[in-house]
Amino acid sequence: MKKKNNQWMVAAVFLILGFLLTYQYQQRQEPVRTLTIEETELLLQEIASLEGEKEALLQKNRELLQDVKNFETAAASSSEAHALLKEELDRSRHGGYQRTWDCDDTQTYRCQPESSDL
Repeated sequence: MKKKNNQWMVAAVFLILGFLLTYQYQQRQEPVRTLTIEETELLLQEIASLEGEKEALLQKNRELLQDVKNFETAAASSSEAHALLKEELDRSRHGGYQRTWDCDDTQTYRCQPESSDL
Protein backbone atom coordinates (compact mmCIF):
# COMPACT_ATOMS: atom_id res chain seq x y z
CA MET A 1 0.00 0.00 0.00
CA LYS A 2 2.81 2.38 0.90
CA LYS A 3 4.58 1.61 -2.38
CA LYS A 4 1.44 2.42 -4.34
CA ASN A 5 1.07 5.82 -2.57
CA ASN A 6 4.67 6.65 -3.42
CA GLN A 7 4.06 5.74 -7.06
CA TRP A 8 1.01 8.03 -7.19
CA MET A 9 3.07 10.89 -5.69
CA VAL A 10 5.82 10.38 -8.26
CA ALA A 11 3.23 10.27 -11.05
CA ALA A 12 1.65 13.51 -9.80
CA VAL A 13 5.05 15.26 -9.64
CA PHE A 14 5.90 14.16 -13.19
CA LEU A 15 2.47 15.22 -14.41
CA ILE A 16 2.95 18.71 -12.98
CA LEU A 17 6.51 18.84 -14.34
CA GLY A 18 5.30 17.82 -17.79
CA PHE A 19 2.59 20.49 -17.73
CA LEU A 20 5.09 23.17 -16.72
CA LEU A 21 7.58 22.15 -19.42
CA THR A 22 4.85 22.15 -22.08
CA TYR A 23 3.63 25.58 -20.99
CA GLN A 24 7.17 26.99 -21.03
CA TYR A 25 7.81 25.57 -24.50
CA GLN A 26 4.63 27.14 -25.84
CA GLN A 27 5.54 30.50 -24.35
CA ARG A 28 8.97 30.43 -25.98
CA GLN A 29 7.50 29.60 -29.38
CA GLU A 30 5.21 32.66 -29.50
CA PRO A 31 6.74 35.48 -31.55
CA VAL A 32 7.75 38.67 -29.81
CA ARG A 33 5.19 41.37 -30.47
CA THR A 34 6.53 44.56 -32.02
CA LEU A 35 4.99 47.98 -31.57
CA THR A 36 3.15 49.69 -34.35
CA ILE A 37 4.07 53.19 -35.48
CA GLU A 38 1.01 54.62 -33.73
CA GLU A 39 1.87 52.90 -30.46
CA THR A 40 5.45 54.15 -30.71
CA GLU A 41 4.26 57.71 -31.34
CA LEU A 42 1.89 57.51 -28.37
CA LEU A 43 4.71 56.28 -26.15
CA LEU A 44 6.99 59.09 -27.34
CA GLN A 45 4.26 61.65 -26.61
CA GLU A 46 3.77 60.19 -23.14
CA ILE A 47 7.52 60.31 -22.49
CA ALA A 48 7.66 63.96 -23.56
CA SER A 49 4.66 64.76 -21.36
CA LEU A 50 6.21 63.02 -18.36
CA GLU A 51 9.53 64.81 -18.89
CA GLY A 52 7.69 68.13 -18.87
CA GLU A 53 5.87 67.12 -15.71
CA LYS A 54 9.18 66.09 -14.15
CA GLU A 55 10.69 69.49 -14.93
CA ALA A 56 7.67 71.27 -13.43
CA LEU A 57 7.90 69.15 -10.28
CA LEU A 58 11.63 69.79 -9.97
CA GLN A 59 11.02 73.53 -10.28
CA LYS A 60 8.27 73.34 -7.64
CA ASN A 61 10.63 71.36 -5.40
CA ARG A 62 13.33 74.04 -5.80
CA GLU A 63 10.81 76.76 -4.93
CA LEU A 64 9.64 74.88 -1.84
CA LEU A 65 13.21 74.27 -0.71
CA GLN A 66 13.91 77.98 -1.10
CA ASP A 67 10.76 78.80 0.89
CA VAL A 68 11.86 76.49 3.69
CA LYS A 69 15.30 78.07 3.68
CA ASN A 70 13.75 81.55 3.82
CA PHE A 71 11.48 80.54 6.72
CA GLU A 72 14.39 79.06 8.64
CA THR A 73 16.53 82.13 8.03
CA ALA A 74 13.72 84.42 9.15
CA ALA A 75 13.16 82.36 12.28
CA ALA A 76 16.88 82.24 13.03
CA SER A 77 17.24 86.02 12.78
CA SER A 78 14.77 86.65 15.59
CA SER A 79 17.09 85.57 18.43
CA GLU A 80 20.43 83.98 19.21
CA ALA A 81 18.76 80.76 20.42
CA HIS A 82 16.92 80.41 17.13
CA ALA A 83 20.16 80.97 15.22
CA LEU A 84 21.86 78.21 17.21
CA LEU A 85 18.92 75.88 16.55
CA LYS A 86 19.13 76.62 12.82
CA GLU A 87 22.87 75.87 12.77
CA GLU A 88 22.25 72.60 14.60
CA LEU A 89 19.43 71.74 12.20
CA ASP A 90 21.68 72.40 9.20
CA ARG A 91 24.45 70.27 10.70
CA SER A 92 22.10 67.38 11.45
CA ARG A 93 20.57 67.51 7.96
CA HIS A 94 23.78 67.56 6.02
CA GLY A 95 26.19 65.79 8.34
CA GLY A 96 28.76 68.59 7.99
CA TYR A 97 28.23 68.79 4.24
CA GLN A 98 26.39 71.49 2.39
CA ARG A 99 23.98 70.25 -0.24
CA THR A 100 23.87 72.14 -3.52
CA TRP A 101 22.04 71.58 -6.78
CA ASP A 102 23.94 71.35 -10.05
CA CYS A 103 22.54 72.49 -13.36
CA ASP A 104 21.56 68.92 -14.25
CA ASP A 105 19.36 68.61 -11.13
CA THR A 106 21.58 66.18 -9.30
CA GLN A 107 22.49 66.68 -5.70
CA THR A 108 26.11 67.23 -4.89
CA TYR A 109 27.71 67.56 -1.51
CA ARG A 110 30.48 69.99 -0.79
CA CYS A 111 32.49 69.70 2.38
CA GLN A 112 32.03 72.66 4.68
CA PRO A 113 34.43 72.53 7.62
CA GLU A 114 32.88 73.26 10.95
CA SER A 115 34.97 75.79 12.89
CA SER A 116 33.34 74.84 16.20
CA ASP A 117 34.35 71.18 15.77
CA LEU A 118 38.08 71.93 15.45
